[in-house]
Amino acid sequence: MINDGSTDHSGEICRRFAEQYPALRYMEKENGGVSTARNLGLDCACGEYVLFVDSDDYVEPQYWETIDALIERYHPDMLQWGFRENGEIARERNTGDYVAMGVREVAQKIDAAIHDYLFSALWARAFRMDLVQKYKLRFDSRLAIGEDQVFIFSYALNVRRLVSISMVLYNSVLDNRESLSRKRRDYLTDQLMLANKIALDLLEKAVLPSDIKQIYRGSLAWVYYRSAYSACKELLKYDLPKRERLKRITEICGLYRQKRVQATGIKCRVIAFPVVHKMGYIIDVLICRKQHRD
Repeated sequence: MINDGSTDHSGEICRRFAEQYPALRYMEKENGGVSTARNLGLDCACGEYVLFVDSDDYVEPQYWETIDALIERYHPDMLQWGFRENGEIARERNTGDYVAMGVREVAQKIDAAIHDYLFSALWARAFRMDLVQKYKLRFDSRLAIGEDQVFIFSYALNVRRLVSISMVLYNSVLDNRESLSRKRRDYLTDQLMLANKIALDLLEKAVLPSDIKQIYRGSLAWVYYRSAYSACKELLKYDLPKRERLKRITEICGLYRQKRVQATGIKCRVIAFPVVHKMGYIIDVLICRKQHRD
């Protein structure tokens, strides 16, 4: 349990639990953000696998029993399970039931998860500590957004046995009105572009066959252009006249266009087209509709 400079009574609660349960370790640090807190946890972890749980969330009663049994049976490089998003409307998400073996099958499954928006859930996965240590994987402290997905992707490049179950084992609580996703984030565009750049650089440095890299390039292109819409949608949190909002959308598209990331696949080309051609009116309509549905 990592106390990242909490100012409430979290530390007292954690200390009591650590005294009661010898398996728990409690550490305090100055506030430095979620990446530095998780990195401290990785530095101190001594188990065969590492899992993450956020402070607002909770797990199902069969969480440990199920995960232990699957690890014992398959010894996976990565294990995935279903989760429930608990907000105004509860929604269950999962990547399906399968065992993927070999670099190609793993890449195809990861590509599908990325396209289905199921690849950034850090707490829905278990990671082998020997792989984390072998490849010196840590969370990038430069990122306040997207650090989860970059870490998972950097790890996934080394996965050769991927196991997924649809059973819901984790509950994510989304009704925190103070969460970052509900606040204005002036830095969002820069952070998303940095996360995309880090992931693309990791892929180019990875020791993988060229055809496998091409699968992942398609995955990252999808993430890249989808993040452009996220950056534009953030503008709806500001009380901007439509003319000013359209101007800023065009500026964001210009930044994304400069990187010349090649869109692959029909779906990716469709969402990339308005961004590449700086079609602010179309993007504005799409993000406003998305905001209304949300």
